[in-house]
Amino acid sequence: MSTIRYLALLTFAACLIGGCATKEEIDPGATAETILLTESLRIGDEATMDTVYFDNIDDVEVDTQGNILVSDNAYPGFRIFSPDGALTHEIGSEGEAPGEFQYHPLLTVGAKDSVFAFDGDNGRLTVYSPGDYRLTRMVNLAAHVPDHVSAYDVLAVLPEGLFVEFDYYTDEVTPDENDWPVEIKFLNHSGGVLRDSIVLIPSYQLTLISGRTVHPRLWGRESFIISSSDGLVHAGWNETIQVRTASLNGIVGEFVIPHSPIPLTLDEINERISRYPTEWQVQFRADMPDTKPAFNAMVLDDEDRLWMQLSWPADSIKTDWLVIEPSTGDVVAKTSLPVTAKIMKIRQGKAYGVVDDGQDVVTVWEISSSPSHGG
Repeated sequence: MSTIRYLALLTFAACLIGGCATKEEIDPGATAETILLTESLRIGDEATMDTVYFDNIDDVEVDTQGNILVSDNAYPGFRIFSPDGALTHEIGSEGEAPGEFQYHPLLTVGAKDSVFAFDGDNGRLTVYSPGDYRLTRMVNLAAHVPDHVSAYDVLAVLPEGLFVEFDYYTDEVTPDENDWPVEIKFLNHSGGVLRDSIVLIPSYQLTLISGRTVHPRLWGRESFIISSSDGLVHAGWNETIQVRTASLNGIVGEFVIPHSPIPLTLDEINERISRYPTEWQVQFRADMPDTKPAFNAMVLDDEDRLWMQLSWPADSIKTDWLVIEPSTGDVVAKTSLPVTAKIMKIRQGKAYGVVDDGQDVVTVWEISSSPSHGG
């Protein structure tokens, strides 16, 4: 990467990585409205004799009709379920031909319910028509970038083009997080680059094992990037609850929400690293942070508010989610879910995601105000 790109990276990320938020002890959602999430649907739950099986769900999307699209390791393409959870379509198979995928795709639903399925293994975006899911076109998103750059995900589909996440790879023997940046580019619908470096920040912290194996650092910090329906990109590095917002014309906003860092306990560390070879454990301990990341997930609802899952103390069974107005940084609401639950999509008064209690189960929650706030 050039010096110019590194300067862009450091300018955007310096405060995010450095942890510029105050160390004040505070509950960031103390004065916010409490909202309720009530489970209304489960898909793939063996306990209820469901015959659908999921393995390591990567993506959950929802169209305007409430149909649920799921991509996971158990199926080479993606599956579509009706709003009440019935399996209606299985799209794609394994392979390299049109309509086939080399790796299970990441999904984006367009404003008119077209489905954009991105295969990160070959950089190909396949577009399906709404309703009948007929393959309409394919676009190679890797055609106009260098070999050391790889398209990773399509964040948003706009009439003018696509926000696409690209990852960089390095041949450095001892890489650090600045060697593995994430860049958001704006492409036209044919895959041509219209605008570089909408966002450019590190991807995640690394641990180098014996000088040859790179592994994500345990409880390491990482970036979260998401695009809104109005063409804004929100990016945060989870050392703190701090998010910057960019448009095609540059940085347009930023917020910082004070929080109290959650310390790591020795029991948590010992349990986690016991899964790895002894040689790896030594290096993991050397790189171990004192605290957990500030947050672990970031999702936009259809009012373009950010929902952020906070880290939790050891032995907690639930954790808080903050609902934030990104233009002001105000925490407008909060809720809680089991630590095994992760929201992946919010649409039309419902949250869609995954609960992992030993197996992945697609779960839907109804969103409502708590009785104390007038229902």
